[in-house]
Amino acid sequence: VKLDVGVHVNGYIADCAKTVRVDGKEELVKCAEEMLKEVIRHVAPGVEVKELGRVASEVAESYGLKPVANLTGHGLERFDLHAGITIPSIPAGSGRIEDNKAYAIEPFCTNGAGAVKDSRSSNIYMFLQEKAVRSKEAREIVSYVKRYNGLPFAKRWIESVVKNPIKLELALKELVSKGILHEFKVLKERGNGMVAQAEKSIVLNDGKVVVITDWK
Repeated sequence: VKLDVGVHVNGYIADCAKTVRVDGKEELVKCAEEMLKEVIRHVAPGVEVKELGRVASEVAESYGLKPVANLTGHGLERFDLHAGITIPSIPAGSGRIEDNKAYAIEPFCTNGAGAVKDSRSSNIYMFLQEKAVRSKEAREIVSYVKRYNGLPFAKRWIESVVKNPIKLELALKELVSKGILHEFKVLKERGNGMVAQAEKSIVLNDGKVVVITDWK
């Protein structure tokens, strides 16, 4: 099971995740955690993100596994969960780490094909922009979810806004189709492999890396 938690204080976001297995850590979990450790060790102002991706990729390959090519870490800014540059698990991408900025470092590894694809809905949404909509229920949802300031929210959080489940579902589909809401999907490995992730959020403070989220 992958446990991924995000919190914010007045819009300042911290993100954290780990992969757990009842039977104890297997190679996939150990690999993800070592990828995270090594990437954070190489973080410094001016470092290219593709260099961090190279570090993550080499750790995965040392375990006989693959990095997940289309999942990345990312910058963190106020009320913006995926801000600025992306930090890949492969040696690709552009951009450099900047001082006095926050980042979510989250490498992924797999014993499958090395990429993920969308599957079913996760019932998690995010408000993107305001547009004209037809249904009253859709307008009520937009009016309500603007309080989240663009941060993700769960479908269950708005069930009190539109109590009829059928009308709620129709309104959400309308909002997604018009690009007003983004619907997050459950991600599935393309080769039906298992995926492990480890994530911590960091802040660069005058060149020093400060880890602001952690787990045991």
